[in-house]
Parts: sequence; C-alpha cells; structure tokens
Amino acid sequence: MKIVLEPTDLIVPLGGLATRRWKGETDGGVKIVACIALITVRAEADAAAFERELLEIARRDVPLADAAIRRLADPL
Repeated sequence: MKIVLEPTDLIVPLGGLATRRWKGETDGGVKIVACIALITVRAEADAAAFERELLEIARRDVPLADAAIRRLADPL
C-alpha cells in the first residue's frame, strides 16, 4: 500500500504531543487522516527546504483537545 499525504494547518494534541493533521489517499482511493508528531529528513536531503515548505502552511493552534479531536472526523 502507498499513501500520498498533504499537510493541513490543524495542530492536534494527542497523547501529550502536538501533532499535525495530514490528509491523504491510499493508492486504492481510500481517503485517510494521519496525525504526525515527527518527520525527519534524510541526511542527504535538504532539510531547510522541507521546513520552509511546511512553514508556509498557516498554523492555527486549537486550544481545546476535544475540539481538535472532533475536527479529525471532518470530511477530507
């Protein structure tokens, strides 16, 4: 299985970690949501370019965890 993901601007607190909500689709066409706390860039890759691209997304902090969790179920 392969999944294509794109980041959203939603930061979701899960298990004490701030995770970014990503939306995506499997190669079979199933729409998914992923909450990712950490992504590392391989040593030979341009980490600065990755950070710039991710920072272009407007961050919006969600003050209440339950409100953020409800947003997980929002349609992609």
